[in-house]
Amino acid sequence: MTPDRFKGKVALVAGGASGIGQAMARRLHAEGASVVVGDLNAEGIATLGAELGERFAGMACNVTVEADAEALVALAVDRFGGLNAAFNVAGASRPGYIVDLAEDEWDFTVDLCLKGVFLGMKHQARQMIRQGGGGAIVNVASLNAHVPMHAGSAYVSAKAGVEALSKNGALEFAEFG
Repeated sequence: MTPDRFKGKVALVAGGASGIGQAMARRLHAEGASVVVGDLNAEGIATLGAELGERFAGMACNVTVEADAEALVALAVDRFGGLNAAFNVAGASRPGYIVDLAEDEWDFTVDLCLKGVFLGMKHQARQMIRQGGGGAIVNVASLNAHVPMHAGSAYVSAKAGVEALSKNGALEFAEFG
């Protein structure tokens, strides 16, 4: 760990109230970043906020709702003055075999794992481009983007989409750093 690696930087973690996202938020904070967390888990956000203190801001939000994705970026700007790094981590799956999977279960998984990343990237990149100076957007995919799994058609499809979307973002955002 490098305590000052992210000193003076603002990092956003979508899906940061538990699991991998929470670990990322803690590590970013430990390395000096001001951290903004968005998640459906308001209790997890409050607990993390009590732990991390002044260089933390959190809000309950749904990454599949564009207004929420935009508001999360606005929170980073309002509270800490900008956005330097974003981590799109929110994800879950409602598994089912293709022949049994209900459309709403497919939509839940694909919307959370892929649409949430798209909406996050859209508003995160807009802010980074607007403020200048570049930035970094990290999207969490999965081994299952390449390896199928039983009852996982929606999840593997969404995670493969995250990889392709990330590559497209790299192409479109490269000129802005």
